[in-house]
Amino acid sequence: MRLYLLGVSLRATCANLELLGCFVSHVSLWRDVHRRQAEAPWDSAAKLPGVVLVDETWLPLEDRQQPVTVVLDSEGQSCDLRRTGLDFDWTAYFQELEARGVHMLVTDDDPAFRKALKDCGLDRQLCVVHMRRTVRRRLQRMRQGQDRILLTPEDATVLQGVVRLVRHLPLWGGQRLLVCCEWAHQGAVRLSPPVLALVEHVMDRG
Repeated sequence: MRLYLLGVSLRATCANLELLGCFVSHVSLWRDVHRRQAEAPWDSAAKLPGVVLVDETWLPLEDRQQPVTVVLDSEGQSCDLRRTGLDFDWTAYFQELEARGVHMLVTDDDPAFRKALKDCGLDRQLCVVHMRRTVRRRLQRMRQGQDRILLTPEDATVLQGVVRLVRHLPLWGGQRLLVCCEWAHQGAVRLSPPVLALVEHVMDRG
């Protein structure tokens, strides 16, 4: 369970367990993870740690798959589970978490979170695992997917820099991305639209 919460894929978790002599399929692990989340006991009024991870997933509730938000502490233990959906009031929920003692959320780069956080006093730390997955998916689309483009030398250089920044997370990374965006908008550096969009995406959520 903790390997999965740390960002290790289900298939990789299976491979690690196999080294320990435990043979289980990734499908079984998927079912175990969701069953534990659905059965986890929590008090909706209890105090929460100052820093929690918030993520959305799909769980089998009332005989069908439904979107829910899972709140985890730093040890990967479930603190809260809330049914969500298109009309879910994220602002009200974040204000509730704040009242229960939370001062920082670790989340993915969902824009709904960013908008809701403006109306409450919580800080946000972007989940590095989610950001790296987003960058990897966008790069794949540029190279062989629906956004496939012919990369210019400038594109290739900038993309290599973005990958290094997301991998190593240097303190000066945000400033470097800001300068790159300014140069691109001023015409000093010519970037393809998908490449510039990726740079702005990482800068905006970094």
